[in-house]
This record gives sequence, structure tokens and C-alpha cells, in this order.
Amino acid sequence: MDEYIIRNVKKKDYEQLAKIVADVWCMNQYYSDKNIKILSNLYLAHELTRQNYCRIITVDNKPIGLIALHELKNKKSNIHRPYFIKYLLKTLSSKVGRKTLKEIKVLDKADSALDRLSKRNYDVELSYFFVNSENHGKGYGTILYEEAMKYCIDNKLYNIFLYTDSKSSYKFYEYKGFKLLGSKKEKLDLMKPYHIELYKYEKNLINAK
Repeated sequence: MDEYIIRNVKKKDYEQLAKIVADVWCMNQYYSDKNIKILSNLYLAHELTRQNYCRIITVDNKPIGLIALHELKNKKSNIHRPYFIKYLLKTLSSKVGRKTLKEIKVLDKADSALDRLSKRNYDVELSYFFVNSENHGKGYGTILYEEAMKYCIDNKLYNIFLYTDSKSSYKFYEYKGFKLLGSKKEKLDLMKPYHIELYKYEKNLINAK
């Protein structure tokens, strides 16, 4: 493993992080290069505006991964809001972008259905977590994850949940002790139809010790 640094997200990181988002979500299978740039930045910006805690891991001063937490009882950060507004407007001006936003609403409805599977009062959502494909299996994801879990414990955010899907590395969460609450299958149409299964996981960090 190469030397790394964990730090907050800066504006200079947006471009590289958006490229990782496009890679992780395999956007080249569905979109043109122009639309990939707009939508990957929108996805990234949207998640950054939801977070209270966000850290990236860099190697050779280049971002290779990110983890974000949404504390349900604390205010969100507004640092990245101008970035989000910029790419939301670009997305709304595009026919492909508007179509994609409709598909995102389908996923949101599925997440809402999964919410009914548990009555637990959660403290925090693990809302965004990725490492670029060329660095999978090298331990960087575990480093980011453990840093975020330490933050949760230090701030008494013990009940944590997340949404993920069949196209992501969902087995990682099971390995880390998360409990699968349920799943829901959906059909999306992002330039071409495909099926995806959505999952909701939860974990209590006190019981996991």
C-alpha cells in the first residue's frame, strides 16, 4: 500500500472525484462523454450537500476514494451548495439529464419502501462511499471506513444505516457486521433498460464491539 492522506474535500478535488463516480457507476455504458461529465458531477455534488462528515483518501496528492456521513439530527454542510446548483441547472437543461432525474425518483421511492422494514431511530446514514476501481482490494476502503466509524463512536452516533445495490460492493458491509434488512428489485431505463436490486443495511456500533 502506498502512503496516503485522509482529509476534507476541496474544490480542486471535484473533477477527479466525479471521474471516479463515473467509473464506479459504469456511466460509459449508458451515457455520452458530455452527459457523463454533467451527471457524475451532479451525483457527487448532491451527496456532498447532504453530508455532515466527509473525508477523502489521497495517494500522491490525488483523490482515490471518499466516504460521507449524514447525521440525521445535525445541520448539513452548505460548503458545496454552489457546486450542486451549477450541475443541477446543467442537468435540467438536458433531455438525458431530465430523464435521469426521473429514474432517480424511482430509486428514492424504493428506498422509502425499504425504510418501513425497521422502526429503529437511526443516528446517522453512511450516505456515500467509494474507492476507484484500480485501488480495490488494497485496503484503502477499510481505512476510510474505520476512520468514519471512529468519528461515529466519538460522537455517540451508534445506530447507522445505509442503502446500496447489487451493482455495488455490498458484501463489504456484511463483512463489516452490517445486517441486511431487506431488498427491492427495480427496472430502470437509463438510455437502455436494466434491472437492479436495492438493499438496506443497518448496524449498531455498540453491539458490534
